[in-house]
This record gives sequence, structure tokens and C-alpha cells, in this order.
Amino acid sequence: MRLELDYLDYSQTELMNTLNIPLVLLEDEAFDDLSNDAAILYSRFLYRTRLSYMNNCIDEENHVYIIYTIAEISKKMKCKRDKRVITLKKVVEGDIVSKTDKENKFYI
Repeated sequence: MRLELDYLDYSQTELMNTLNIPLVLLEDEAFDDLSNDAAILYSRFLYRTRLSYMNNCIDEENHVYIIYTIAEISKKMKCKRDKRVITLKKVVEGDIVSKTDKENKFYI
């Protein structure tokens, strides 16, 4: 069954939740090893950072952190454990996200 959708009008576009992917992740040679999935995961981290700020998730050095469980990442990224682990590893190894000692705590 195909879902019937109308075209968006301008007023609707401002109400939509969107993810922003920094173009540097897609275009800069320094990030050539970063997959598109990793760039999308990073954009999800950025989105969560805004929510964390609003929820006062700020450490003693005034840095905002996010809490993002592995199960949530898998669900939001619509991927199985193996792919999620590889994608998360690429994001952390790409030095665009720092994982703390706490399992689900990340800094952007």
C-alpha cells in the first residue's frame, strides 16, 4: 500500500524536525573514512546536544554532554548491533565525538 502525501507548503517546512549534517563531514578529505551513516549518527548527537542543554546536562567545566544508550542508537539508526558498533566506533575514532567512562555518556 502506497502512502499518499501532499507536497509541503512553506509554512509546514518550518514546523518539521530536521537533522543538520555539517558539510565538512561530507566534503572535507579529513573525513573521507567517515561513512554517511556515521555522519547521520553525528547529526543525531548534535540534535541530542540541544535537548541536553535544555535539560541542564552540563558538567562542572560547562560542557554539554548527551546520554544516548546503545539500544536507542540502534533503534534510531534502524540498524542491527554489528552495524551500530562499527558506526559508533567510526564516529568516536574520527575525533568528532568523545565517549566517557560512563557507557552512555558522550561529548560532542
